[in-house]
Amino acid sequence: MKIQKPVLLLFIAFILLRLIFIIAFPPFTDESLYIRWGQLMVDNPTYHWESIQRFSRQPLAFWLFGLGAILLKNPIIGARLVMLLANIPTFFIILHLTKRMFGERTSLIAAAILALSPLFILTQTLAIMDGFLFTISAVMLFLITSDWKRPVPYQLIGIGICIGVSLWIKTTGLFLLALAITGIIVKAKRQSFIQIIIMSLIPLLIVLPLILRPDFMQLFSEPGSFMLTRTEILHFPISIWTSNTISTIFGLLIYIPLLFTLPMMRKRSNTTLLLWFLIPTIAIILLGNNFRIRYFVLGTIALIPLLAAGISHLFELRNSTRFQIIFWVIYTAYSIYFISATPSFFSLFPKGSGERDYALSWPSGYGIPDMINWIDSHASNASQPMIIAVFDSPGNPSDYLLAQYYFSHKVRILFADFEKLKPVALQIPVYLATRSTLITPDIKSYLDPIKLFHKPATDETVGIYRVTFHQ
Repeated sequence: MKIQKPVLLLFIAFILLRLIFIIAFPPFTDESLYIRWGQLMVDNPTYHWESIQRFSRQPLAFWLFGLGAILLKNPIIGARLVMLLANIPTFFIILHLTKRMFGERTSLIAAAILALSPLFILTQTLAIMDGFLFTISAVMLFLITSDWKRPVPYQLIGIGICIGVSLWIKTTGLFLLALAITGIIVKAKRQSFIQIIIMSLIPLLIVLPLILRPDFMQLFSEPGSFMLTRTEILHFPISIWTSNTISTIFGLLIYIPLLFTLPMMRKRSNTTLLLWFLIPTIAIILLGNNFRIRYFVLGTIALIPLLAAGISHLFELRNSTRFQIIFWVIYTAYSIYFISATPSFFSLFPKGSGERDYALSWPSGYGIPDMINWIDSHASNASQPMIIAVFDSPGNPSDYLLAQYYFSHKVRILFADFEKLKPVALQIPVYLATRSTLITPDIKSYLDPIKLFHKPATDETVGIYRVTFHQ
């Protein structure tokens, strides 16, 4: 089938913007943790299920990130390319879904929104689990909104498989089960009960190996730590709900500054699309005590056709080619601003917002690429492996260095047990790589700063220190 030129150009933009971001953006702390343990879980059979036992999280995303990191021999690039490959289908899904609902012209607008919006660039490139759920949500929405011509349509099987796979990735895949049930009720009406039963049996079979594990219930402890307790909810935490609502609206306006076009939709009968977005969004607002937009990003796939319909109507009202060109030039510039000046972009969020963590606080990876370059340049000509100690602290920079040098013969990464390091450091150079905020007064006297790398908008640094002891 011949691909139209506008579709080809949009797809090139979709891929190019994400590749640039993959290469330019430093490793976020959650990525470092997933990649490091993913490598270990793939490479060492002893650790195949370690994500459940150590982090109370399903293993599939860890395996995929670890496999990508090992195959490309570059942890961050390999893991992020796995995420990008998993999200390529969303481009064509949103194109065909919107065309089916609103027409060809609107489908091109929807593809442009997906390609250019910072929220989707971020979600579809970072090695975090929510990006996989975004793709699965897109596939399910496509199946739900397609034509069902049989009492037990093949779409039910696809939906069930999607839910089963999602529950191997993250417990919030239960949102997709709720969305599927809602979609089937809207779609099938009288026949919905039997279809829901049939659909639910499929994910049950898929997750059966997890259910039969003795540590299965541990998977529910991790999402529980991010949710309000039953007691807190019964006390009606209005302040938390208000804060989450404001964060949702404000955050979406920054990530997708096209929401003003939503009221311009002429066709308002798209119940499934609205529910697909609202159910996970409202659930996180009411239940979340650690609010992040990525926790309900799986529902935002349904926003895209609605926004495209609003923009299409706006273009009809203006009926000006010049206006459309200016509109897309401005939005493309905003996308490039996100990619090229990411710390500045995240500074648009209020200081209390968790969204700033990607670039402007301790979870950000700024400074780590410079640290890697310094280590590589000093280890390349050394006659023996360079010894780098890290703190046993999850995230950056410890987990990323453990991933980066997992197979290295030039660099050895050790945990910073200073009693055990002392006899080594008295014989050969030993360095500590860490965030400055992890250095406590009792060990500060053992450290001589060699090279410090500053992070944006914070006094924290990541640095290389020489570990010194006096005989």
